[in-house]
Amino acid sequence: MSYSDTPEQADVIAWQGKRLVVGAFAGTGKTTTLRRFAEQNPDERMLYIAYNRAIRDEAEQKFPYHVICKTSHQLAYAATGRFFAPRLVGTLKVTDVARALNSKNWRMARAVLYSLNHFICSADVQITAIHAPDEEELPDTERVQAVTASQRLWLMMTARQGVFPVTHDTYLKLYQLSRPDLSSRYSTLLFDEAQDANPVTSAIVFSQRCRVVLVGDRHQQIYRFRGADNAMDAPQLEHADRLRLTNSFRFGPEVANVANRLLALKGETHKVTGKGPQDRVVVTLYDDFADILDPDMPVDRRNDELNLLYVATTRARRLLVPDPVIREILAQPPAEDILVLPTDGDINGTGNDTDENEEASDVA
Repeated sequence: MSYSDTPEQADVIAWQGKRLVVGAFAGTGKTTTLRRFAEQNPDERMLYIAYNRAIRDEAEQKFPYHVICKTSHQLAYAATGRFFAPRLVGTLKVTDVARALNSKNWRMARAVLYSLNHFICSADVQITAIHAPDEEELPDTERVQAVTASQRLWLMMTARQGVFPVTHDTYLKLYQLSRPDLSSRYSTLLFDEAQDANPVTSAIVFSQRCRVVLVGDRHQQIYRFRGADNAMDAPQLEHADRLRLTNSFRFGPEVANVANRLLALKGETHKVTGKGPQDRVVVTLYDDFADILDPDMPVDRRNDELNLLYVATTRARRLLVPDPVIREILAQPPAEDILVLPTDGDINGTGNDTDENEEASDVA
């Protein structure tokens, strides 16, 4: 253990096993820990799978030479995407679908587009009725038609000599269906931000024979509306080793206290410890969160909003100016006993923006 490693980080760095899930609270230096894990295993060829290009670019500057840093789309483009380069588009449009079907039935075109996108973003291997709109939105006969048309469009989309537009998620899906063997090139996969993984990338990772390390914070899952799935709770990881990072170097005890109240509302039994400085940045929250404590709110929506509130709180890294929602959460003991409200002069004050034990990518 080096002088800057916490005991929790040291456990991750020294881990030797097949599959590891690291639950890392906000600001706990997860990227630093992954980098030190890589440095501890210099003879292994590792693949770091980044959530997006910005994280990938930053990781390339920080990880040692034997760690290859790529996004899942980067991996897929080299294998399958390059064959569709002239036809690549950002998103499919309803008009693209209607034109391909030679139809002016816009309701059916929307249903087909929904089914196709639902399949492309799933871990499934074929388009079925589960990808079509719900029965409440579309009668059974039309759902069958939508599935059949979606299957036909998928064949048109994936034909190398075709003309139908191809999205970036399409070639990622094709890559997953090709069952790539990353284990032939890498001995360990490092899967970052696993709480917001898309099911396609998760399926690719879980199909590998090599060692896999997943790192993330399920309380920072904020892209579920895009189809993101928390890979850390996948059934494939039932027998995985599990470790935690709970010491945050991003913020001090005041923000940690708010964060722990939010975590407790979600049933989290572990606590984050604020080891960072107490600086002066204001977080303003919106009335959208006013009903977050309503007992009648659906659990999924409530957890999504608590995640957003947790992210807003912990990314401030500094003193939080509580709004009425936070005050209600902190009703016992009184909020004024826990948080110091800065004056106008305080708000414009300066503070230490960084901590040597935290990676910049953890802050972003």
